[in-house]
Amino acid sequence: MIPAVLYSNQKSTVRGKASSDIEDITGMQISIYNDYSEQTQMIRGSNHKTLVKNAGDQATSGAGGVIIMDPDAPSGKLPYLLQADAEALAGLLSSIQEKTESINRMSHLTPVRTYRKQVISGVAMETEFQILNTLLAGKSAQLQLCEYQLFRIFCAWEGIDAETSGYEVTYPLRFELRDRKADLEFLTAARDTAEKINSATLIKALNKELARVSLSDDVLIEKIDRELSRKQVAAPASAATG
Repeated sequence: MIPAVLYSNQKSTVRGKASSDIEDITGMQISIYNDYSEQTQMIRGSNHKTLVKNAGDQATSGAGGVIIMDPDAPSGKLPYLLQADAEALAGLLSSIQEKTESINRMSHLTPVRTYRKQVISGVAMETEFQILNTLLAGKSAQLQLCEYQLFRIFCAWEGIDAETSGYEVTYPLRFELRDRKADLEFLTAARDTAEKINSATLIKALNKELARVSLSDDVLIEKIDRELSRKQVAAPASAATG
């Protein structure tokens, strides 16, 4: 008997079988691969034209080739060149681009893989980042739970009490992708404006937001938030005392 822990990426309707996040993306990638293969054949066909001639005509290949017509050939049947249609090649390139954009939308990576010529609103980018953050945080939590279950099996094997072992599994729960420099510049300018307005509540709220953007330690951020909240509560009391 081999102890094991079942980890499923996503639950499916079939017991013991998990669905993949890239199942649909894989199909699109295969389709793009086939399109590129067909595109290669079309480029070869367009660069190397096909000569159509009569059976009795003599033709030499290469630049400046000479074609000697068959004297018995009808006057209307002249040799000609066949070339691939350029419009079909442009349509194939457009299809590959649309499939690539579909992959970006399915994987919620549109803001990360956005070209400079594309215009995306800040709200749309923030929404995509939140969806991606939620998906990654869910996977991180599932992996954390799976590792805890593995450790319980190990403790049972070694005869250790898992509850009092002090073992701790830490996985990141936030996967935010944000431009911290731009956020700091915006919050700093907003804080300067708040000082001109002379609003203590607004200044302290901006200070909290500055701490969230500047720091990555959640414990330290909560400590600073409590300090600023206590100062905010203590201000009216000092004013009443004066």
